[in-house]
Amino acid sequence: MPADRSLRWGGVQCCCVEATYRDSAELVTVENAASSAVTLEERADFAPLVCSEGFEFTTSFANLAGLSGVGFEVADAVSVVVACIDQQAVGAWEAASSSGPVLAQHDRIVEANGVSGSAAGIISELRSEGEARLVVQRPRAIFVALRHESGAPLGLDLQFAQAGTTLLVCGVDVGAVQEWNERQASSSTRIDKFDRIVEVNGVRGPVAELMSAVSRATGSTAMVVLKYGIGPK
Repeated sequence: MPADRSLRWGGVQCCCVEATYRDSAELVTVENAASSAVTLEERADFAPLVCSEGFEFTTSFANLAGLSGVGFEVADAVSVVVACIDQQAVGAWEAASSSGPVLAQHDRIVEANGVSGSAAGIISELRSEGEARLVVQRPRAIFVALRHESGAPLGLDLQFAQAGTTLLVCGVDVGAVQEWNERQASSSTRIDKFDRIVEVNGVRGPVAELMSAVSRATGSTAMVVLKYGIGPK
């Protein structure tokens, strides 16, 4: 893994990983109607709210290397996440899809043409000529509202791609998140390793903005967490 830079903000351990592949110039912020319509005050019980369900699927593209308008991010070294898709390129992607759903933002590609367990290998296949057969995990999104004292640690070990739009959970330590997990009856609403945080207190976008939102959080933190069902292969 490339050299990383470690930071600690509000009890959150972070490291920035340089291994990021980009195929578009700018990141795209996507509005999230499910979470933005819910405030912490309205969620008085602070129970988890499921925004969308996830699933795994296979899909094929006739010539993925010839397409543009998509940005990928790599943070866990074994899978590739779709950081953004230019809306002007959606039509071309739909036309190139020979079977299965079209890729969407935050989909996680865990296999490409039989290659799995290596982000570099998957990226190599994505850039190769010819048909690309992909195994993709579309995440389950949950809204999590945490209460914590000002300055109290969240207890998250996070990793992120420098040009990415998500924070990868590498571990959970003592803090508000661990307390949240202990109150959950099901693992489907816990925050676990390999989950990704895509929104913090209504803020989405580049990781710098997400981390800034984490550092400003006092008393309560609302997050949209993406769960992919199973860890990377």
